[in-house]
Amino acid sequence: MNLDKPWQRVFITVCVIGFSSYCYLAIQMLTLHLYHSLTPHYRTALDLAIPFVPELFIIYATLPAVIIITAYRIHSLQFKRLLLSACIMQIIAYSCFLLWPSQLERPDPSLLSGFWHEILQYCHSWDQPLNNNPSLHVSYSMLMVQCLGRQYRIIYVWSLCIVLSVLFVKQHTVLDIVGGLFLAYFSWWVSGHFFPSQLGTDEIISTKSAKGSSNTCS
Repeated sequence: MNLDKPWQRVFITVCVIGFSSYCYLAIQMLTLHLYHSLTPHYRTALDLAIPFVPELFIIYATLPAVIIITAYRIHSLQFKRLLLSACIMQIIAYSCFLLWPSQLERPDPSLLSGFWHEILQYCHSWDQPLNNNPSLHVSYSMLMVQCLGRQYRIIYVWSLCIVLSVLFVKQHTVLDIVGGLFLAYFSWWVSGHFFPSQLGTDEIISTKSAKGSSNTCS
């Protein structure tokens, strides 16, 4: 399938994000149905020491934007590898969520007031304190780094900020981040066996740019 046009990759990405969000919530509902009591999610001393900073929800919520921008910029071959990596990642993550469920203690929205109270209450209303380890926010952020982070420093920094934000908004713990990092790199490694890179990412992007320049000249 030819996916050389950016709008094709963006359209597919938006559809995948929507479907993945539905599956994510379905796994939460299934977990609540299967388990009548859940083990409290383990938190390290570092997790307890990290302050709650609700303002970082703004960064936390930008993950879909990073994914869409990455899909727009990368080459067709890289995009196909990204899709396969995401499929592998979600199958493993959802299996972990169902087999080893836990409940994460989160800040009480009543502790806040005004705008941030509404944001936290809205977030907690649809996102249950489940689906903890591995953190898919972390995994997806690291996939974007693998695809585009070396060429565009802003993607690297942006993704890193998202990874850190999950700790400060108390959506995940340090161990969830470790699990998310491992899952991202493992999925990318596995997908590489199906899409052996004959061109490095730098070469792919530069080749794409060169083609665009030649088309402009002609």
